[in-house]
Amino acid sequence: MPPSKAFSRVSRILLLLISLSLAGEENYGRRILVPSKGSPRLTAAVDDLAGSLERMTGAAFTVEASPSDLGAAAIVVMRTDDAMLPEELRQRLEGAGPESYLLQSSDAERLWIVANHDDGLSHGIYDFLERLGCRWYYPNANWELIPERGDITLRLDEVVAPTFISRNFFGTGGFGPRNPVDPTLEMRSRWENWKRRNRFGDQLIGYGHVGHGFSIKYADALREHPDYRAMIKGERVEYRPAIKFCASNAEVLALFVEDRLREMRERVAREPESLSSSFVGADPSDSGGFCECEACRAIGNGSISDQVFHVANVVARAIAEEFPGRGVSMYAYGYYADLPSIDLEPNLHVTVIPYAFQKTGMTGDELLLAWGERIARDGLNRIAPLSLYTYWSITDWGRNLPDFDFRRTPPEHIRFWHDQGVRAIRFESTHSAGAIGLGLNLAVRLMWDPSTDTAPLIEEFYDRSFGPAVPPMRRMLERWAADFMLTRQELAFSFRDLEEGWRLADSDAVRARIGDYVQYVQYLRLWHTFSNAHEGEPKGSEAEARDLAKLLWRLYPSAMVHTYRLWQLLGYRQVAAIKEYFDPTKPDAPEWAEAIPPDEAELRQWIAAGVADYPLLGFEIRRFTGELEPLEPAIQLGEGFGPAYSSIHSTTFHLQVPGGMATLPVQLSLRHWHEGQEVKLVAYDAAGKQLIERAYAAPGRQAEPELHTIEIPVSGPGQVRIEIFDQKNGFTLRGPAGVPMVLSPLIPNGWARVYFYVPKGLRKLALYNPRRNVSASLFDPDGEEIVLEQNDALVVMEIPEGQDGRVWSIRRPGSSSPVILLNAPRYFALSPETMMIPADGRTITDEDSH
Repeated sequence: MPPSKAFSRVSRILLLLISLSLAGEENYGRRILVPSKGSPRLTAAVDDLAGSLERMTGAAFTVEASPSDLGAAAIVVMRTDDAMLPEELRQRLEGAGPESYLLQSSDAERLWIVANHDDGLSHGIYDFLERLGCRWYYPNANWELIPERGDITLRLDEVVAPTFISRNFFGTGGFGPRNPVDPTLEMRSRWENWKRRNRFGDQLIGYGHVGHGFSIKYADALREHPDYRAMIKGERVEYRPAIKFCASNAEVLALFVEDRLREMRERVAREPESLSSSFVGADPSDSGGFCECEACRAIGNGSISDQVFHVANVVARAIAEEFPGRGVSMYAYGYYADLPSIDLEPNLHVTVIPYAFQKTGMTGDELLLAWGERIARDGLNRIAPLSLYTYWSITDWGRNLPDFDFRRTPPEHIRFWHDQGVRAIRFESTHSAGAIGLGLNLAVRLMWDPSTDTAPLIEEFYDRSFGPAVPPMRRMLERWAADFMLTRQELAFSFRDLEEGWRLADSDAVRARIGDYVQYVQYLRLWHTFSNAHEGEPKGSEAEARDLAKLLWRLYPSAMVHTYRLWQLLGYRQVAAIKEYFDPTKPDAPEWAEAIPPDEAELRQWIAAGVADYPLLGFEIRRFTGELEPLEPAIQLGEGFGPAYSSIHSTTFHLQVPGGMATLPVQLSLRHWHEGQEVKLVAYDAAGKQLIERAYAAPGRQAEPELHTIEIPVSGPGQVRIEIFDQKNGFTLRGPAGVPMVLSPLIPNGWARVYFYVPKGLRKLALYNPRRNVSASLFDPDGEEIVLEQNDALVVMEIPEGQDGRVWSIRRPGSSSPVILLNAPRYFALSPETMMIPADGRTITDEDSH
């Protein structure tokens, strides 16, 4: 050990001994008094309390269960139903709920941690430890930060209650069966422990799809009675496990109601006071297939939502009659996300799922707001508050890539949801600390208190995790959060950041945390190699898939990736042979012997190889800002143009309105795909004031396109922004002649040719064009075609002398996802004459560099 490090360690020990001698018995007597009977959650929290305080102070803390005499000094962990609790403390928590807690300590002798329920006691313990400086950033021992301190006494007098009564998440796919790397499924316990330590929790447990289980359980009845089954296109469907039943058939509905009552009876008998016995679910099975018979179409206005919530109402009435105060839990989701026209029973608890799979014609925010108003109007929040189920970085979609913006998304979204009345949130997410660990860590603090300033928490995370290696680690993580795209350039940056961080690290602990990120970036490298080398091939490369699968299981202990789900997706959706490779159900397979975590030497090798194999490409991602302005304001503009586009969420158009117009006429032509779904157009002025909103039903796949002329009121010259929310229905938007018009920020699907501006001084143009899409061709300002040769999704090309500061174009006949310009303004036109760019997008004066 270097002399400086040895001296530093001795100094810390001496300081700790001095502080211990000063503190002595003042640290609450080093006693912890706890209830004689506590839940497993509370027992685990008490163990953490005693262990953490010993690690801080170097002195053991005794744990005593309900002594007859509290003694002079102790940390007292006590429920309000304990007869020894002073009445004034009990009264402060009266009616405060199961997760609220009181922290009170006026001297060094006694700390009260009091709650109505063991969950509240657990939260109070971890709040106290957090105030002392304990942090559990990720579910990995490297990220458990327990400070050294001799004095652990605090002056406290505070009742704390969570703003959101449900704050929870799960990783899609879970952890799978036991496996040779983790024969006891410790990883599942580690994530649950991490959630407990960070004060996740549920006062409200809802239940989703139960129709699938019902159809399996009553398969014989559904087979024997065709009229029980849904009718589609005039025929009763054949039985299958996910079948929908006929909502208007009294017999099958009675069978479903009795099944739900039986479930509630079993729960109440098993755990009468548990949250799990508050509700039963009544959702149908996932996906479509709802009944179209005349009687079902007569329910309400004939919508699927009316059909589904009619069934829920029948169940809710039966539950209310037999179990007053209990209710039915329902999703507002997919085909039945829209608000029903029928009245809803007051013991119906609705969880809204607005940000995916819904086809209402409303944005996610609009749908959430509409349901919030309906729930408040109907008094449904008497039994439970407005609840939200949403998707953050799920493995199936994001493959554990670090594209979650932990800086902005948690505070912006959670504060917005709070303002709309949401008080219960459940995230479908991932068990990948690398992808979203910090984001979830910040989110739970906002769910306790939406006013929390997360910026200092992020800075504390950097400082305490990385010490002198903060600059490169902050640079890497914030670059990922700002605009992550998995390219050769990003891997070049990331390996160099890790190389610098490793060099600057001043302790084994810091190096271990950087090492976890080395493992994570190595996963990004192998995923990049696999996905880019074989995009478009249905089965990909078995050899590269095997390399990736082996790495996933080697990285399993780090918790930086969601190993099991990634392995599942790799085998079941991409390379079938991987289902037999590292199969958890075959623990004796020889490949398991290779699932050894990397040691420090290998981590260093991975860094060196990454730096060597990924040279910097001489550009950086740029974002351009400022008011849009026509590129050539004096030019005589030609005819209007009409981009055809199909999007998932919305498309944004910007138009420059000249003087002399009282209205801005645009033409919206609707195309095909989903008959009856709405396509919505909303226009705003430059200040964000809404000018007009129109919604139209899509005509359906076989119908001719429908043309709608829309007169947008304008008050003079200036910019108008048009948002079109089309739910994957094709459309054409056509602006008037003489009006510059662009869209942003992505080159969208199905375009023949679009134009963009290359700033003056830009030497290398970079764009992101995933190889799963149709190949793109560039055209220089003189119309000469440049066929792009891609090694992966990243395209970098030299801009010839004299071709910068001009309008280029790109053609890509069709695609499944958009092209992204990385260092040129992300605004596109259908002709050079109608081009507009941000004010600072004309010229680049400094050379791009890392």
